[in-house]
Amino acid sequence: MNASVTDLRYKMHDILKALDRNEKVTLYCRGKAKGVLSPMLPQKGLKRSSFSKTIRT
Repeated sequence: MNASVTDLRYKMHDILKALDRNEKVTLYCRGKAKGVLSPMLPQKGLKRSSFSKTIRT
């Protein structure tokens, strides 16, 4: 999927759905590719509470 900076603002729901379908999203700014969003790989045994502790430390 391709998305512009404006799409990030107004169509974030559609972009998140694409990530849920394991699609990569290429981000464009003024017609030039700037980056790629890709879905996260599932991490086994990592609960939400332990994830937040990992980020804060």
